Amino acid sequence: MPNNRFRVGRLALQGKPPLKRDVILTKRVLDWMFKKITIIAMALVVAIIIIPPALYFYTLSMLEGMPVRPSNISLTQAQLNELWENNEKYSSVSDIGSITPYWIYKWLIPVMVNDYFSYSGIDPYKNMSRMASAIAIHHMRTNQVKTKGMGWWHLLHVNLSIWLQRHWTPKEIAIKSSEI
Repeated sequence: MPNNRFRVGRLALQGKPPLKRDVILTKRVLDWMFKKITIIAMALVVAIIIIPPALYFYTLSMLEGMPVRPSNISLTQAQLNELWENNEKYSSVSDIGSITPYWIYKWLIPVMVNDYFSYSGIDPYKNMSRMASAIAIHHMRTNQVKTKGMGWWHLLHVNLSIWLQRHWTPKEIAIKSSEI
């Protein structure tokens, strides 16, 4: 007996109506494929939503402790603006609190494009504070970090920089970076 998957198409080409069992078999296959595609799509959506916060908290757990806030915050707004303009290329004082763990996608895509396609026209750190990044690297170098390789080191660097931007004020970031 010929393969039933192709029988419906051959019967249609010959001008004959398909048999009832062939239509039922084709409907079952289509239902099965639709269920599989739906499950895969839902799994991708869940992964895209859950992976960034999971990586954020997991990489932050690799640190022995978080950076200590500066104790003396005696900086005027004019001094802060001048320090910010001298050290920050892309981010502004008002952008500091708006970064989230989902920012990792804005970082990951340019990194992959730079690494795999040798295109250097995209800066992966465009929306990140360079001063927060310097504080994160300094803290990671001077404290115990339990990473398992350079990939985790870089993810920890990005996530610690995100944490600093979310939990510290621009004044604290500027003062701490000038202390380093």
